Amino acid sequence: MLNAIKSAHQEVIDLVDDADIEWYQARDHYLLNEDHDCLYHLLGVTWRNTAACRYILYPFYAYSYAGILWYFLNYYTIAEAKPDPLTWKSICEAWLKNDFEGRAPTIAIIDRMRQILWDEPFNIIWAARPEEKEL
Repeated sequence: MLNAIKSAHQEVIDLVDDADIEWYQARDHYLLNEDHDCLYHLLGVTWRNTAACRYILYPFYAYSYAGILWYFLNYYTIAEAKPDPLTWKSICEAWLKNDFEGRAPTIAIIDRMRQILWDEPFNIIWAARPEEKEL
């Protein structure tokens, strides 16, 4: 998909560059009072600019129902753009990046979860509450 976009982008650049050349040729013919040649080049400018717009906006060979620009925007920026998953690593990186901003409420929640866990039975030996022994 991205290669198709790059190819279409290059084609648009080439068409616009050619339209610029046609424009200057039309101007030169206008200054020489050569009306027909001027109009010929103005038509070339119009055709090239229209073709460039079609590459961007209208149906593209593999994406016949949408122009390549709309296809890309719809499927690669809106429909498929998903936020990064929230993980312990992303939380730690955010803390480091922001000088541990928000650490107090986070630790308070973790401490509360720890309190709740201590009142529940554990099936994992290393995570179980220590046994009370007389000293």
